[in-house]
Amino acid sequence: MRYLIILLLLLTQLSFAGDNIIFKGVSFSAANKVTTSKDIKPIASINANWISIVPYGFLKDNAITFDSKYQWVGERPEAIRACVKLAKAEGLKVMIKPHIWIGHGTYTGHYSCTTEEEWQSFEKSYKAYILAFVKIAEEEKVELFSIGTEWGKFVEIRPQFWKSLIKDIRKIYSGKLIYAANWDDYQKVSFWKELDYIGIDSYFPLSLEANPKLGELIKSWKTIMPIIEQYASSHKKKVVFTEFGFKSTTQATVSPWEHTDAGDFSEKIQDLAFKSFFQTIWNKPWFTGGFIWKWYHDHEHAGGRGDTDFTPQNKLAQETISKYFGQ
Repeated sequence: MRYLIILLLLLTQLSFAGDNIIFKGVSFSAANKVTTSKDIKPIASINANWISIVPYGFLKDNAITFDSKYQWVGERPEAIRACVKLAKAEGLKVMIKPHIWIGHGTYTGHYSCTTEEEWQSFEKSYKAYILAFVKIAEEEKVELFSIGTEWGKFVEIRPQFWKSLIKDIRKIYSGKLIYAANWDDYQKVSFWKELDYIGIDSYFPLSLEANPKLGELIKSWKTIMPIIEQYASSHKKKVVFTEFGFKSTTQATVSPWEHTDAGDFSEKIQDLAFKSFFQTIWNKPWFTGGFIWKWYHDHEHAGGRGDTDFTPQNKLAQETISKYFGQ
């Protein structure tokens, strides 16, 4: 029995053989100003080695618009390029992770067109948006590019578009590719084999009630992990959490995806949630790290006591993240 267990462990390691990249990353939130090195330096100081840079596009009348004078300066193509250069100057590797903002809190995963004509028009604009940033990624030697974020129905209904898009990207871009699926639909993605990693925006519910204990959160991860592991093994791909994080509230682990202000401020619960993550999934052979949601510019004044947002900046969780990223 002992030798059988050892054999199974070895087979698990071999099934996830490949590169040894560990993503110790943060998701950087661009501002309505030009990013400076002062905004990037604190990221490296918490032992992070990757940064996710998000160029936003906007959906209106079934078309994607971007590089608009109406959007924030830091989200536009040349500002993204400048941010990549700053990150690399600090020794950080980069993922460019395009997001689409629909507005009014509308979730991209629910988006769908009603006719073939609408789909083709929308897909044409989406492809133009993605390829614009793929070009920047190739020119600036960006190491990882996400082809989309949390598209749900679009991914399920139009798989051929995505496979064609991946082929077009590969003609231009020499880095690695990923897609950021939402935590509740990653198993519906049909094109993982065309990509280099399985990407999951990880907002799995970890408790039924507010103010959970660390043991309860660890128990939840131990229930979740085998499901992800089995799926990753079946696709022979490692998993990256393209986003993971928790608000600084008493209810942060009940519905981690919620952006509402439900719950009272609690940096302790946020810290416990991160500790449960690092003490369970972090060192698994099929898991290769991820990007914390999220990190703001002007670090000195970001987050802190009373701030209920996702950022761990200037809170207990920042110390925990720095500790585990440093190991």
